[in-house]
Amino acid sequence: MKRIMILCCLILVSISGFSISIAVAPFNVYSEGKTVETTDMEKSASNFVYQYLIKERYAKLIKFIDVSEKKDIPSFAVKTEKEADEVCIYLGCDYLVFGYVKKTNLFYDVELRIYSFERKEVVGIVYDRHETGDFLFMIKELSSKTSSKIMEITKTQKEETKKPTKFYLSNYIGFYIAAGYWIPFPNWWSIETGLVYGETGLKIVRLPALYINRNISINLRPGFTFAYSFGISKPGFLETYYHQFLFKFPIDFNLMLFNEKIGVIT
Repeated sequence: MKRIMILCCLILVSISGFSISIAVAPFNVYSEGKTVETTDMEKSASNFVYQYLIKERYAKLIKFIDVSEKKDIPSFAVKTEKEADEVCIYLGCDYLVFGYVKKTNLFYDVELRIYSFERKEVVGIVYDRHETGDFLFMIKELSSKTSSKIMEITKTQKEETKKPTKFYLSNYIGFYIAAGYWIPFPNWWSIETGLVYGETGLKIVRLPALYINRNISINLRPGFTFAYSFGISKPGFLETYYHQFLFKFPIDFNLMLFNEKIGVIT
């Protein structure tokens, strides 16, 4: 029994070792200049960054914590490494993201720091600057840079997610139907009335293109068709009937011209 408990403890320790916890503290958002004011949206910059980070998928298990949502600890803008260390102790997290957003008449000036509780120092810094009035775009760029810095520090990559491939029958196999009337060759025109012709079958209409660029695509469309032709002799001649059965395996060569607004012209 004792061995089983020790084994369970070792498993829990090994599993917990793969999890990295990163907290995002409220940023110090302030304005520079008497005529410059910060909005409630700008004051919530840390929450925007947090929302971006939790939507990212990393190869390693990373848990993000929004410090402003924790009611058991005071929510304040972390400004120093000492304060960052105290928050890490309260939360038991491995890293803390903190920093400031300075707003002027012309631009946002942002600096975010990533503090490592284990190393007791800032291990990564992210700078960004954007024109004032484009807050959401600035946040997106800032969040992307922060995500890249986190991957660099934790030595991980984004998890590659493959979108499930949807299979639509009509997109890949086309039902081919044709009908017509064939006129006999001159030597037979005086005898035969002509041939009624019908054809049906399948054609593969979506294969990887042999060649493609922005304007041109070259494709092959293999298929299988069955054709039937019927003819009869003209009045005054011995009544005869003509039947023809054909099994075809065609390969169509298609040159496609693309237009982004109009669609596809074949």
